[in-house]
Amino acid sequence: MGDAPPRVIVADSSVLIVLAKVGRLDLLRDLFGRMTVPDAVWSEVTAEGDRPGATAVAAEAWIEVVQADRALAIAHEVLVDAGEAAAIAVAQRLPSSLLLLDDARGRRLALRLGITIKGTLGLLVMAKQRGLLAEVHPLLDELERNGLYLSAELRAVTLRAAREGE
Repeated sequence: MGDAPPRVIVADSSVLIVLAKVGRLDLLRDLFGRMTVPDAVWSEVTAEGDRPGATAVAAEAWIEVVQADRALAIAHEVLVDAGEAAAIAVAQRLPSSLLLLDDARGRRLALRLGITIKGTLGLLVMAKQRGLLAEVHPLLDELERNGLYLSAELRAVTLRAAREGE
């Protein structure tokens, strides 16, 4: 179904945290098999305080932690936070990668650098297309109950992409 996934999947913290909060990290594993996160993202998700999903993410053996090119990451920190900068730096060094990122500023920077991106909602649509979800709608409701803000427009676009009516 569709194109083969890129060789390397690089994730920023937002996707991991949001899916962990609703108990659906399995979607990432089932979609991609393995995932790479920069050490800055790993620390942000698992070590800095009591973040939602920290325990669930830390327990996943299919997530590989790598070190980002520090100079490149620092250059990006002018525009985005440290975790996003590190994730962009890792993806930038891997031309066939897919960067999982939700932050609007981070997405703009990644696109300017020619990096292929996908956000949490795009992943849900992909999961439905691959038969991993029967419906996206209930998961959107769960994400919103767990603090993810979705504008009415973004929700509608996502449901149209998933071929679901409200």
